[in-house]
Amino acid sequence: MPEASRKSTDAIHDGVDVVPKDGVTKSQDLWFDDGNIVLQAESTVFKVHRTVLALNSTVFRDMFGVAHPEDGEQLADCPLVDVLDKSDDMWLFLKAMYTPGYCETVVDFPQVASMLRLASKYDVKYFRTLSVAKLRTVCPTDFSVWNRNPAVSHPDKLLTLARECGIRILLPAAMYQCCLLGQDYIIDHVPAREDVKLCLTGRQKIIDAWRKMVDPTSEDGSIFRYSRSSCCQQQMRALMLEPIIWAIMLDSKIHVHDADALEKISSAAWQRLCVDCASSLRRNVEGARKVIWNKLPGFFGLPAWDELKKEMESEGSPN
Repeated sequence: MPEASRKSTDAIHDGVDVVPKDGVTKSQDLWFDDGNIVLQAESTVFKVHRTVLALNSTVFRDMFGVAHPEDGEQLADCPLVDVLDKSDDMWLFLKAMYTPGYCETVVDFPQVASMLRLASKYDVKYFRTLSVAKLRTVCPTDFSVWNRNPAVSHPDKLLTLARECGIRILLPAAMYQCCLLGQDYIIDHVPAREDVKLCLTGRQKIIDAWRKMVDPTSEDGSIFRYSRSSCCQQQMRALMLEPIIWAIMLDSKIHVHDADALEKISSAAWQRLCVDCASSLRRNVEGARKVIWNKLPGFFGLPAWDELKKEMESEGSPN
């Protein structure tokens, strides 16, 4: 066979920079001369080691124990396994396997999401646990943590990721952030119809719960419970008529955990009440926010926080 024709049809050869057949290219840093298996993700191939894969992944370990890839297609004198993953995701996944500490450096959401998907798919427990821990810094279970940084980036994507990877403990905060962004955001960005329904229903439950907390006529749980001192009862009644209070009562927006609404209530309180009564009102507002946070999973049809934490404990993740 002529040399030009042979090069156009041969597979990749170690140490030889040739254009692989069918437009496939080999990874520059995850192609090991002593590798004994080739993984193909999209148009990229990785020559790696069965032992490394099997030690990290129970899925690969079981696959190698049952199947005989050497009987199938070959590339560079190694069995070729076609994996249905994006090439960039597989590169990141394998890079973390071969580079101690690399997984810990992954912090951007798209990469953390990629690592979590493949760690879940191939059952790499350490990568999964670490990825979940990173996401839980922005999707906390504790109110005090949320209160310090009440925002979740990419809540719709995080919601989808949590569903895909079976991590329900991330759902309440992700769903809540979708609710804070409004009804239109939920309808336009949340892809799963069932989750759209849960978010919209949960959003209304949160609004109703917060209105009950704010309602001056409520005998049970209103934030306008008087302090021990009766010095500000008249001023407290006047405060109940502040526009911000009735805006919360009547508007379709969620104000629970809304720092702006909290500050407006507190500002009005400091202007009308004595220091003790104003401080008491602020504590009541914080208490109401915490009560609603504790009920958050139930608003979205999920088990209580303690039950969600137990789910994580059962797979070895810290609660």
